[in-house]
Amino acid sequence: MLESTRTLTLTAIALLAFAACGDDDDGPSNNGNTNNDIPNLTALRTGNLVADGAGGAPDATGSVTISENASGELFVTLGADFMQEIGPGDTQLILAQSGENVAMQRSADPDSTSDSLATVANGFAGAATFALPASITVDAFSHLIVWCPTAGVNFGAAELSGGGDGSDRTVVRTATLMADGAGGAPDATGEVRIERSSDGSLVIVLGDDFTQEMGPGDTQLILARTGDNVQMQRDADASSASMSLGTIPNGASGAREFTVPAGVDLDAFDYVIVWCPTAGVNFGAAQLPLRSGILVADGAGGAPDATGSVMLVRGTANELLVELGADFMQEMGPGDTQLILAKGEGNVAEQRMAEAMNASDSLGTITNGASGMQSFEVPAGVDVDQFDFVIIWCPTAGVNFGVASLN
Repeated sequence: MLESTRTLTLTAIALLAFAACGDDDDGPSNNGNTNNDIPNLTALRTGNLVADGAGGAPDATGSVTISENASGELFVTLGADFMQEIGPGDTQLILAQSGENVAMQRSADPDSTSDSLATVANGFAGAATFALPASITVDAFSHLIVWCPTAGVNFGAAELSGGGDGSDRTVVRTATLMADGAGGAPDATGEVRIERSSDGSLVIVLGDDFTQEMGPGDTQLILARTGDNVQMQRDADASSASMSLGTIPNGASGAREFTVPAGVDLDAFDYVIVWCPTAGVNFGAAQLPLRSGILVADGAGGAPDATGSVMLVRGTANELLVELGADFMQEMGPGDTQLILAKGEGNVAEQRMAEAMNASDSLGTITNGASGMQSFEVPAGVDVDQFDFVIIWCPTAGVNFGVASLN
């Protein structure tokens, strides 16, 4: 009976006005209707809360959804699986540019988080829907945070997937920031993704694993033609590096997004650079492949396997290169293999028998049993756009050892 009374009490609190937490005056405690049966909502972005529990703080877990109605009004919904442990006070729902502690994000950049979207009663569990202020721009943020201002810590954070137009974005390129640390400068590392929305707009996403060491000042995200220092590139050619796509607070880490402005030709650049204008050096650079794929072991008829990552990139002299990643591995076989571009994933010999142009000539030879990074230049005149696969083919055995679909 006591448990039922507690549940009804919490539900009543959720469906009425939520009391503000502590003395925080971050925003309205109730931004609108908390009725979970609001009709005709279209999901824009979704995520799952990952418990933070920093320093033993309570956890908040469950699914979250940001939706809009036919009038374009925005709502945030906590799923039926939402659960928040009892803590020192009520929590607030906050949009943020990373999964870091809200207080830390605001200290680094006041615009890195939104004001409170709604207040959630201490220990609340279950579904609830809140109307969002008209001033909110959801696409400016990557995470929804359950934050307790009384404790000054997050209880949980959800990375939001999907684009603002109501459909998931498509990943068109992926890369990894390599620490530069030139002259002892701080390092910036982590995953980089280029994502395209259905309206054609592009977003550069730094992943949850992004980390930037403390330095002399904030950094900037720059597109560039090489991995060289941004300042040196601009001195050589003003158009070799883009304008800043956005600022990264000093020492920041975690996921964040940057919109590629309309009119910027992504194909004119080959790198994403994290550059510190105060120090005049790069903290990290990520080479953007033109196309990429993962070798899937073929091993037809018990043939050896070839596995690992493959990238099509542009070299320093603007030549096209097919690069096998550091994870490339090829088992010992009856002889050396060849790197071939092909139109289909079928055996190279069969493709050529059907039509000679279905597979390119060999781009180079891979020594029997070789592993590790290797680079092969695409000969002038070869139209890489007519091929969809990279094949590791053994002419001695007449079979493929591995095939990678190029995205």
